Amino acid sequence: MNQPTRALDVVDQGLARDGSNQDLLRQNVRLSLDAGLHEVARDALKTLRPSETSDYVIFQAEILRRSGNEEEAISVLEKFISEAPDSEELQLAKGLFVDLTVARFGFLNVRTRLETVLPRGHLDYRSLIAFADAAHRAGDINAAEESLIHARKQFESKDDARPWLILADTLFNWKRYDDALDIYRQYCSPLNDNTSLRKYVGALMEGDRRKELADLLARVPNSVKEKTFFQRVLGELAYQSGDLRGAQPYFERCIKEDPEDFRTRIRWAELLIALGDKLPVEQYLRLHKSNLANPEEVIHLGRIHQLAGNPTEAARLFYEARRKFPASPEAHLAITSLLLFSQDLHISTDTTGPIALDMAFAVRDKHDKEHVFIVEERQANELREGELRPDHPLAIRALGLTVGSNLVLSETPYVREQGTVVWVKHKYLHALHETRNPLKRDSQTLERCFAFQWVKVTTRNKSSRRSSNP
Repeated sequence: MNQPTRALDVVDQGLARDGSNQDLLRQNVRLSLDAGLHEVARDALKTLRPSETSDYVIFQAEILRRSGNEEEAISVLEKFISEAPDSEELQLAKGLFVDLTVARFGFLNVRTRLETVLPRGHLDYRSLIAFADAAHRAGDINAAEESLIHARKQFESKDDARPWLILADTLFNWKRYDDALDIYRQYCSPLNDNTSLRKYVGALMEGDRRKELADLLARVPNSVKEKTFFQRVLGELAYQSGDLRGAQPYFERCIKEDPEDFRTRIRWAELLIALGDKLPVEQYLRLHKSNLANPEEVIHLGRIHQLAGNPTEAARLFYEARRKFPASPEAHLAITSLLLFSQDLHISTDTTGPIALDMAFAVRDKHDKEHVFIVEERQANELREGELRPDHPLAIRALGLTVGSNLVLSETPYVREQGTVVWVKHKYLHALHETRNPLKRDSQTLERCFAFQWVKVTTRNKSSRRSSNP
């Protein structure tokens, strides 16, 4: 029923009657770990008797990991694996050992160590799939595929849904949706809400298999479909089918359940605007104050402004997200896509005009080095490198100058350094050009992510007339 707090209360009531009940103590450890109550879990663990509890070592390692003692958790598991007889607990310990060591040290650094540990006992599909997943994330596709083949041999002759679903979930994570669907269709029951069912739904959505998705959802019990995830899917299915009125109640239920779900909020705004009911969206934007500490929230709020016909405010929010979180690919993508594809946003592309507020400019000094500045109306404690308030001495000297003008960069009684203004442009235009030029960026990884996202943006906009490229 997804009510962990209530479950923990029930366990506490049971322990008040029988404080040594091993099943209740085990549930107490598990629920306390999930709730982040590590001290409570540790105290409950002390009262468990290992001879009666098959997952004692797993609990101990989990408590250590969630308390921040990853290396100690790894040591506990490795010692247990090296000494314990073959058992279900040993196989669980091996799987957790793979997860923890890879997360802590990286797959390439521990591959040999893992290959030594995994053969303990019999080769179990869970640890083999965990190894395959770690190899895949590290980019070693050959090792991943080979381990997955070994894992599949452990269960392909058995009629047990669990290993098949673990395999399907892994394939889903690798974005091999068609391969995952072949397994989900055979082994995933629509009667119970779990990770596999949700990924089954996700794989169908990724493949745009609407008819099959509708058929699957028709077999899902109403008690499951009432959950937010499925309400969102039902709304999306109706939306993609053109039934905007039918989609609206689903999205509104999701927002009522989680008002901070901005992805659903964007679809809700898009839906209402398409229906000609713009007022609720405008009311929401008037009341909602963006949290500039959260880049995702700023970007989503900017997108709603963009949908509502406020591209100037959207550009401001996207610029703020990019400025404050320069390592966020989403922030760079948001402002770039808006500047390149919005036909309603008008910013000056004149590079011959004078330096003014909200303009970026570059000065080349006598050593042929460029210094970039942006004139910003901000509090002094909010300024970042290269930003100048209009009352800054350098800004005062720069305001009104154009390309080719000489500008005194600094001056003392003994030294006077000056340079030449080589370009002037709106700060949004500067953000666009800086993002598109990987030589001026600190992170090549960010540029690669941007390039990947770019394909999706151009695909979504291929039917729109492209505005002039600034």
